[in-house]
Amino acid sequence: MSKLYSFALVILVSISVSTHLSAQCSPSAPAEGSCSGGNGAATDGANINNNQTYWYSSTGTFQNGVNLNSGGTLRVCGNLTLNQINLNGGTIIVTSGATLTINGGGTLNLNNNVMIANYGTLNINRDVLFQNNGNTIVNATISSVINMPNYKMTVSGPNTSSGNIFINKGTINLHTLEVTANSNGVCLGNQSVIDTKYYINSKDNAITVEPGAVAVLRFTQNGQNNAALTSHSGLHVCKAPGATFTGTNTGSATIYDNCTSAAVALPVTLTDFQVKTTGAAVQVSWETEQEADNHYFIVEHSTDGIHFETGSAKVDSKGKSGGKYSWLDAAPAPGKNYYRLLQVDVDGASQYLGIRAATVAGSVLSAQVYPNPADERVVVSLPQDNENQFIVTLLDINGKQVLRNTVAPGTAALELDLSHLPSGPYYVMIAGERSVQSIKVVKR
Repeated sequence: MSKLYSFALVILVSISVSTHLSAQCSPSAPAEGSCSGGNGAATDGANINNNQTYWYSSTGTFQNGVNLNSGGTLRVCGNLTLNQINLNGGTIIVTSGATLTINGGGTLNLNNNVMIANYGTLNINRDVLFQNNGNTIVNATISSVINMPNYKMTVSGPNTSSGNIFINKGTINLHTLEVTANSNGVCLGNQSVIDTKYYINSKDNAITVEPGAVAVLRFTQNGQNNAALTSHSGLHVCKAPGATFTGTNTGSATIYDNCTSAAVALPVTLTDFQVKTTGAAVQVSWETEQEADNHYFIVEHSTDGIHFETGSAKVDSKGKSGGKYSWLDAAPAPGKNYYRLLQVDVDGASQYLGIRAATVAGSVLSAQVYPNPADERVVVSLPQDNENQFIVTLLDINGKQVLRNTVAPGTAALELDLSHLPSGPYYVMIAGERSVQSIKVVKR
């Protein structure tokens, strides 16, 4: 059984239109960037042209909107309402925590090579139509939300090589989703949700799902299948009570009848996943609200975001109703550290649930621990110029405190008794007034 949560922190190499739907969703969203520099702050009625980047970081409404042309960029870091907008190419980026609301009359037409990348919240109070070539909307992360509850999104194009595609890695709330035969359709990331009243599909394999992912298409009124909806069993179609199909060709989709919410169609519902630096350590925590057939989790660690190794021991499931979990990496590397959450079912099937990163300041201490490996005791050798009090703690592999000692200024060394502890890896953490250090030690 596959599970939910995917945060693609590694930018994949672009591949051709003819093959991208069988791999990661492509194209990837442009980087969020910052609201500074460029051509300055956007103003009401701005014309944004080729090689121009304007940004907005306040809260306000543009009655005259903006005109965005090919090669131009509008970056939103605040809360902006556009009562008009013309899209003739160009890029809109809504950053994390920001909100962009697009109003206006008639249909919002995406003409040639429009990219809308949403990392925050995007409210569109108009129908949306993909037309001409190279148009993409990317709902970029699991926490990204697009709201169109009273409006229709039509993913279309002049031909199947148009490149027009909707990529959803978060949640979109729609009135109607329509996918025509002459588009590249919809690509979904792990734990992503399309929540709509109606969908109309006229394209074979219109909805694709990233490898190993589970995503949900929930509809509350009618699902019209004029062509096979998907070739991916990882697409879970959540048919609400009272909803109907017009045409039952859902392809390889997994169907949930009388499905009361999208969460029902996600066997593990991950509600939170974060990492936080604590001195020289990193606290990894996550929370679930339901777990079906989950056996355990493992936290994996990487210093480059590409090559991961096992970090934690197995963290057993708390049961069907889920719960809160945490693991302490007591000895991360100085600099950037990446953490990937692996979930494993009782039948051995596994699923990566996401990646988070934390930056750890380089250690300025020069303490040493010996012997290592040790049998019964270790000696913690403190810096010779020690003029401050230190706290020395011993943590087990799961970050639980086993021993704690307060060391007076001028102390050269401290002996720790390990004789009563089971064999395995531990971490010695030395914390001073302004500096910390973690050292891994193994008890034989």
